[in-house]
Amino acid sequence: MDCYTANWNPLGDSAFYRKYELYSMDWDLKEELRDCLVAAAPYGGPIALLRNPWRKEKAASVRPVLEIYSASGMPLATLLWKSGPVVSLGWSAEEELLCVQEDGGVLVYGLHGDFRRHFSMGNEVLQNQVLDARIFHTEFGSGVAILTGAHRFTLSANVGDLKLRRMPLSAGMMQS
Repeated sequence: MDCYTANWNPLGDSAFYRKYELYSMDWDLKEELRDCLVAAAPYGGPIALLRNPWRKEKAASVRPVLEIYSASGMPLATLLWKSGPVVSLGWSAEEELLCVQEDGGVLVYGLHGDFRRHFSMGNEVLQNQVLDARIFHTEFGSGVAILTGAHRFTLSANVGDLKLRRMPLSAGMMQS
């Protein structure tokens, strides 16, 4: 008789887990992940990779490639990126890929790389550029939070029903 608890590992004081390998990844990455923007969808969904040439000194003629893979590494889509520099990638709860650009524009793509829509995070973001961006999930839907070059936050709690909110400056971030 096999010992059913032999491959369980401790997790803290009172919890245990075991790991199964369901399948091996089928992808053959041509680039190293450190040279890419990577976004994995929640709950074992698709994975998006965008090689980011704006981080390195490369020729301006080199366009990045957006690749979308299934959770098992099967290629779903490959697109030549023709828009501006991307700061962040993330997946919505509806499995739409949100690509936040440096100018505050957000491009939305489907699971197979089909363009869905575009929206802007506002003029203040456009004027001050995006330093960082995050995609998040709430009970209202999937949202986008942006930190601008003026160290201000702008967010929308639901990208399906876009209502932009500019967050007030905290006391420690007041500019003199």
